[in-house]
Amino acid sequence: MSFKELGISRETIQQIESAYEKLYLKSRSLNATYEQQEIVLNKLIEDLVENAFERVVAEDSEIKGTNSELVDLRDKILIEIRRMIEKNRSRLDNEAGYLKLDSAQSNAEFMLQYEVENNLMDETEPSLEFIINCLKQMNGETNSICILSDKSFSYIQCAGSTERLTIEYRKYTGKKFKHYVIGFKKFFKSRTTIYFSSREISLKSNEVFCLDNAIEIFKNFYLKQEIPKEYALRNITNKMI
Repeated sequence: MSFKELGISRETIQQIESAYEKLYLKSRSLNATYEQQEIVLNKLIEDLVENAFERVVAEDSEIKGTNSELVDLRDKILIEIRRMIEKNRSRLDNEAGYLKLDSAQSNAEFMLQYEVENNLMDETEPSLEFIINCLKQMNGETNSICILSDKSFSYIQCAGSTERLTIEYRKYTGKKFKHYVIGFKKFFKSRTTIYFSSREISLKSNEVFCLDNAIEIFKNFYLKQEIPKEYALRNITNKMI
């Protein structure tokens, strides 16, 4: 059931939409694990639901239901807010990532974000040796993410362990981008899964790399800001918008 079907005014709907987007971006701006960000987001959503519920009741003098009916209305508002967040999660994650890079990177040529004990760390102007060392520490559990971005905010990111990882490439032109999964140029491509930090990602078998491949790709991006031509790029931009 949509906000409109719940009888909520257009003005209140617009305020809720604006509020949940700001709260989502606020939760994603934290230097914390994904799970910690989700805890913060859930608390912010609870506060938003309370405020939205109070506004709806205040602006509709005909709402005089029983306590159970009012609780039901509150639950429906919560469900609709969560539905809107899931619908727009990819877009908001992209915006949050861009804003975080814009804030942290400033005029730096490169910035590396890497996971240590499930916490995302930042290193401005990392040396190639530092980047390679971070890749060597990837274990698929507590140290399983590395993201190297340049001053245009284009980046490569990998997730997984040194034995089995996935690598993605995002190319920015202004605020517009194209996003790719990097793979080997092979004809046979079955589906497989990579696990990292209590999460998982589905991809094709030709898109699974080892440490040596990751070092080669990251080194090439660091020195030339491009992906080696011997690798294939699968465009998944439409899934990121």
